Amino acid sequence: MVQPSLKQLIDALASGAFLSWQLIEKECSRMTVLEDVDKFIDGVDDVYARNQTAVDCCSRMAVLIAGNDQNAAIKLFRFDDEINRQSVQMRLRYACFVSKFGDLDGALECGARVYSLSDNIADVYARIADAYFFQSRNFTEVISYVDKDLQCGRSGEWAFYFKARLAILGGDLVKGVDLLKDAYRMSPNVRGLNTSLAKFLMNNWLYPQAIRILEEESRPKDDTNLLLCHCQLVVAKIGYAISSFPGDHLKKLGTQYNDLIAAGLSNTQCCFLGTELNVPSHWDALHLFHEVVLFQPYRFKSENDCPLIIDGGSNCGFSIGYFKHLYPESKLIGIEPNPSVYSILKSNADSNSWENVTLYRAALTGESGDSLSLHSQVGHSMNTSVVGGFVKSSDSALCSTVHTVSLQELVSGPVDFLKLDIEGAEAEVLDSSSASLSLVKCGFIEYHYRQGELGSKNRLEKILEVINNLGMRYTVQQPFERVPSWNEARLLEPGRRWSLNIFFSN
Repeated sequence: MVQPSLKQLIDALASGAFLSWQLIEKECSRMTVLEDVDKFIDGVDDVYARNQTAVDCCSRMAVLIAGNDQNAAIKLFRFDDEINRQSVQMRLRYACFVSKFGDLDGALECGARVYSLSDNIADVYARIADAYFFQSRNFTEVISYVDKDLQCGRSGEWAFYFKARLAILGGDLVKGVDLLKDAYRMSPNVRGLNTSLAKFLMNNWLYPQAIRILEEESRPKDDTNLLLCHCQLVVAKIGYAISSFPGDHLKKLGTQYNDLIAAGLSNTQCCFLGTELNVPSHWDALHLFHEVVLFQPYRFKSENDCPLIIDGGSNCGFSIGYFKHLYPESKLIGIEPNPSVYSILKSNADSNSWENVTLYRAALTGESGDSLSLHSQVGHSMNTSVVGGFVKSSDSALCSTVHTVSLQELVSGPVDFLKLDIEGAEAEVLDSSSASLSLVKCGFIEYHYRQGELGSKNRLEKILEVINNLGMRYTVQQPFERVPSWNEARLLEPGRRWSLNIFFSN
């Protein structure tokens, strides 16, 4: 789709198309940046001068470009706000946007204005706080803002939603279900609260809880039954994955999975296949248990009992524990750049008495010996990268400076298995290490992509070209999806990240 020019956008507004904004949204659905924000604002100002009832023209454009141009989006939101051409609902959206990008106090001031403009809106402070704390997953803190709404006499169904979410994350599913029922009793016109919560749980691997929530949905949305079928399918896949393990592990692994699913938000430990790990968070445990243990993308067949394995992106040690389960005598090289996660990894290596494991607190890149800035998403230990901008600025903090190590430095002879999960640096590592890669018998690459300039530096075809030029066989697959198949079109939205699994053998 060709993006409309700035002139076309302003002409559409001037001609009265703002009365049906859906037309502009359709034309701009792939827009990532605005050519000239000031010129666009001038054009909107002309529209406002001719039509005193027009609202939200700049704000709607801000919504379209917010994911890729934060500063421009704030400028557009602010213009409508300052000249009082912003609807109450859009002003709330503006407040949540400002909150998400770190200005909680400013967002709460905007929320107070929302309350002053409408007597029919509720849960404003809680929704603003949720936007602020969501990335760090500090859902407990949101409840204090639910109480702030209650003190204003503005508490509604979202208050029950947030409390239900926290109860389920804390391990009390029954309480969560009861709270959602209370929300429906209080708000006769509300629909789909259970469905919204189920989507949240699905995106965090809590499928059994999502099934229970969907089964209790008394006011379904159109996609409720589809979500329920998807959850049931995933749970069946999980059951099949567990049943594929040998009999001596089958029952124990099933129990360990159920214990992990039922554990609350504060849980930071996980057991599997004879390995006991401390983890950065309960979220990491859930994700890695599914990704590494149940669906086994790192499973390979070795010709000897002590294969050499290079583990690029070891995190807290799930992959190393899995490799040690497969081949107890294996020799492992683990690389992890995040300093706090590396400390957990080192502790896990010691407590599990892993032998023949060498750990590097470093980033795997194209060259050794560099010092690079490390970016890490708050609350997500697995989203850590030295690729500038790969972790969105809204979600990240500059962690530290990290030294680099190259594949050439690590590979001095045949390698039985190479695993790369290095958050956007895959093409750089492979392109600079073809001689070393030729010594690798087989491996797994989790390819990460983000549209735009960053994506052009880590292109899939570049990775496959290196593999193909070495005469290797490969296959590319989608990773196990946490979202329903009907949502896959979102992968093509501007600025979204996505990943693919690449398996190769020499």
